[in-house]
Amino acid sequence: MCSVTYLPLPNNNFILTTNRDISIHRKPATFPAVATTKNGKILFPKDGKAGGTWIGISEFSRAVVLLNGGFENHLPKPSYAKSRGIIVQEILKIANAWVYLQEVVLTNIEPFTLLIMDWQIEFQLWEFVWDGERKYLKELDKNKPTIYSSSTLYDTPMRQKRESWFNDWLPKNPTYEQADILDFHESAGEGNPHESLFLNRGYMQTVSITSIQKRGNLATVLYHDTVVDSFNYQYFEFNNKKKLALI
Repeated sequence: MCSVTYLPLPNNNFILTTNRDISIHRKPATFPAVATTKNGKILFPKDGKAGGTWIGISEFSRAVVLLNGGFENHLPKPSYAKSRGIIVQEILKIANAWVYLQEVVLTNIEPFTLLIMDWQIEFQLWEFVWDGERKYLKELDKNKPTIYSSSTLYDTPMRQKRESWFNDWLPKNPTYEQADILDFHESAGEGNPHESLFLNRGYMQTVSITSIQKRGNLATVLYHDTVVDSFNYQYFEFNNKKKLALI
């Protein structure tokens, strides 16, 4: 939810990986697990405090990842109406995400950014930003490798450094493999734990790394709980019979 990479694979496949950088005092999340909703199945790690999630996949041929903050850092309020992680869950379990994003009221929701991969009809990659006042939605180049860093933790120079590390990594890894990008998320940086992808600012640390690799109708989900150094592997099959009409 604070550092995200997107790697395109042939035939409209991809690897989506994120580091979750939060307070080590927050209640631990649960490993990714399948949940059955009235519209179909979704898979996501569950936040131990608010019950939402920051990354997940859905039978509706969709994957979503959350970054805290919009375009720039903001001053947080004492409380909000709903967790941003609940928004992610709602997008995963509804058939038509675009109708949902147009209609959902985000007043008193903390700013956030979403990357949405959807291939119900054709593969598309979208960026959705809520800056606390307005919604912004734009389509991204699905064939371009991308790195994102949360605006709440990283200022512009830090984000630019991370982009340069990613751009240095890309030509050294011409065939994208899940194990290699996981290594990047664990080791990229210049030795400064305050800026490295694997963050350590004392109470604020990388507590987990989650990676989703989609190949055809099957996704491989790897979850590394970095606090206790444990791994979880899940497989998720997409149901191509799900239709947009099921709203």
